[in-house]
Amino acid sequence: MRSDIEGALGRKIEPTYIPNATTPPEGRLSRKHGAIRLLFFSNLIPTKGALDMVNLAAELSATMDKPFEVKIVGTGDPDYIRSVSDQIFTHGLSDIVTLHGHADESSKWTYMRDATALVFPSSYPLEAQPLTIIEAMSVGLPALAYDVGGVSDCVADGVTGRLAPAGDVSALANHVRELAHNPDELDRLRAGCFATHSERFSTDQFGRNWLEALGRIDPALSAL
Repeated sequence: MRSDIEGALGRKIEPTYIPNATTPPEGRLSRKHGAIRLLFFSNLIPTKGALDMVNLAAELSATMDKPFEVKIVGTGDPDYIRSVSDQIFTHGLSDIVTLHGHADESSKWTYMRDATALVFPSSYPLEAQPLTIIEAMSVGLPALAYDVGGVSDCVADGVTGRLAPAGDVSALANHVRELAHNPDELDRLRAGCFATHSERFSTDQFGRNWLEALGRIDPALSAL
């Protein structure tokens, strides 16, 4: 994103970078291997990629030999939601893909703890640091995401999830199949999520980052 800002300003900059932070819920859920459970958790608008999620399910239903399910959670444009629902029906995916509407704070964590992977197929070029990805990371949920905007600031490819070129549903499908057939890799990504969230995206680290940034302005501020 630094290059984007420099391009807009027309000059080089030395930015201070402070990642977003989240606080995970109490306790960790010990996940068991089994059916692959994919979660889409975002606004239902075209740039966030719910239709890509349906297309991903369609490709997996034709190519993957392991059971899977897809939950699409979120609200948005009614016309777009109808188009997503229509595509689910057209592809014959009603038993695999379900629409769940709005999720409150408590149910959000339940969805995330029950999932195998978060799929974040946003094509929005100005994605910053999606809190959904960071929240998922905090409970050990890897993200499979398009590499747009600042998403790669959150999703370290091969560490906390996997990245794919924007719009490349087949690349996402490949990542899903790899995880479905390699539980050890899935466990490694889960461990990477917990470790990375603690090191970079915890509220404690957020506070330390701010003190360091303030100290660059006035050393006395770093002692607050």
